[in-house]
Amino acid sequence: MVNVDASWRSNVHQARVGIVLRSASGEFVAGGALPIMVDSPLLTEALAVLEGCKFAKQQGCDHIVIESDCKEIINALQRSIQEACDIYIRCSP
Repeated sequence: MVNVDASWRSNVHQARVGIVLRSASGEFVAGGALPIMVDSPLLTEALAVLEGCKFAKQQGCDHIVIESDCKEIINALQRSIQEACDIYIRCSP
């Protein structure tokens, strides 16, 4: 399981992404945070999911469950990858 969250500072277009990797039983496995430069809060949340997937792969995970508090991103991923890409394009400068 990969828990992701992001915070965005609009005045400087900076964000931080937090990632926590948990076992199937919910125990902490690994975690991290990283700064990113972005132009919107929605793009920040989308990049949090992307970075969470990359982090899980680096940790050797083959199958993951993503948890995020951004309903729009999760709904887009559940509908289709194309819609998630459309959100990314819409948010990019």
